[in-house]
Amino acid sequence: QGNLIDGQHRLAAILQTGKTLPILVGTNMDPKIFDCVDTGAARTAGDGIDIAGSTHGKTIAAGLKCYYLYNHWPKRAWSSTVAPTSAQILKIYESKKDTIEQVYTIIRKKHKNYKCFTLSIGVCFHLICVDAGWTDLQMSEFWDAVTLGANLSADSAVLSFRNQLSNSEFRKRGWFSQRFVLNAFIVCFNKHVQNVPTIRFIAPKYDTNMYKVEKPTQKHSSILEVFKAQ
Repeated sequence: QGNLIDGQHRLAAILQTGKTLPILVGTNMDPKIFDCVDTGAARTAGDGIDIAGSTHGKTIAAGLKCYYLYNHWPKRAWSSTVAPTSAQILKIYESKKDTIEQVYTIIRKKHKNYKCFTLSIGVCFHLICVDAGWTDLQMSEFWDAVTLGANLSADSAVLSFRNQLSNSEFRKRGWFSQRFVLNAFIVCFNKHVQNVPTIRFIAPKYDTNMYKVEKPTQKHSSILEVFKAQ
């Protein structure tokens, strides 16, 4: 497709020094060789996403890794034996690039108000909710509840969950387990959208199967979505 798979640094050096040299060029190569070329300095999934046009590939790649594991391995511990390859992560990114970039922008803005969760978990959780049918407006309202904590009732699941997220001991429990924190987010979200009174939020145990996100009973459209439809 006319893309340069390898040799960017070499060409940059030629530009900077003004000195040329003979280079062997292969054309019409299968794009799949990207994962194997230059393995002395292996490219990460984040590198691939940046090359595909993003400017925050590392964070998005981490989020998509969790997204892949959630969808493919919901009933077992996540480890290197089931982790997706860089090619698989890049394929997810390319299949829904615009949505993922939009989600990252939303999460980054919300995260500035409350940094007690990682951006990658936020991206993964938001994508799962989008898949379940929740709109941008509905998700924005939930994120405002989590990151701002304004106007929450005493028996709000979000309020209790928010207090736990700000507790360093809670975060340590999930420090090495993105699976644990993601599952806690899902449980909180489900209680929130179902208006389940929750005085004390209890996070699921480590070995609990991943929960499904509740689907909206009625889909509400934001003003922007209405204008887009017209």
